[in-house]
Amino acid sequence: MVSMPEYCEGKNVCLIGATSFLGKVLLEKLLISYPKVKSVYVLVRQKSGQTPQERVEESPFISLLDCCKS
Repeated sequence: MVSMPEYCEGKNVCLIGATSFLGKVLLEKLLISYPKVKSVYVLVRQKSGQTPQERVEESPFISLLDCCKS
């Protein structure tokens, strides 16, 4: 049987709802536990008059990505 990290190696992942609390936890887990995932695509929608770009800039995505770059 193949382990999850082996299964995810070289795969593309699409994460919807990454700005929610659970989405942030899932994104961090994905980046740390599955380092050989090829790409992670994050869908961020407009909400409460904020553009997706503004929502990403206000969320801890940038600091999360900085610590997972290795």
